[in-house]
Amino acid sequence: MTSRTGIEPRGTVVHLHGGPEGYEVPEPRLFGLPQWCNARGVDWVGVNYRGSLMPDPRDTRSAWRGWRATLQEDLEGALARARGPVILAGWSFGAAIALALGGVSGRVRGLLLGGVPGGLRRHVERAVALDQGHRLVLRTVRPGRRRRRARRRRERFRRQAEGTRGSWRRGWDLPCVPGG
Repeated sequence: MTSRTGIEPRGTVVHLHGGPEGYEVPEPRLFGLPQWCNARGVDWVGVNYRGSLMPDPRDTRSAWRGWRATLQEDLEGALARARGPVILAGWSFGAAIALALGGVSGRVRGLLLGGVPGGLRRHVERAVALDQGHRLVLRTVRPGRRRRRARRRRERFRRQAEGTRGSWRRGWDLPCVPGG
């Protein structure tokens, strides 16, 4: 599903719905997003993954036999339809997919995420620590203790990326041994 502006777009919002077994384009949580984008000179592409329940349940059975391949094809197709820089928008499962795709596509310039499944913050921090060229930045305000805990976690992931492992005491870094 695509909603295009009448002019040369400034970019494209690719909307990935929750689910994966639902058909929610456009989702009530992001209702009005296509119109909002078009009013600002931005195209909107809504992805209904093959294997979602609607419009035909037969597609659900066939797509889930090779769900990784079909999901990858659907996402590549959405990026192919996009004109200009891309912002990925997603809720729940769509947010998880947007987060993963945002780290591997050079065209993605931003993320609009909602209802992100728990634990993704830790994965984002690890991705950023492992790949310093990673453009995804998680910006949230965490009061006191949580902020220190997040800083320690980032430091631990950085050490893992550098091949060292250790306690938080200085001088205890040891080389990482696979499986050890």
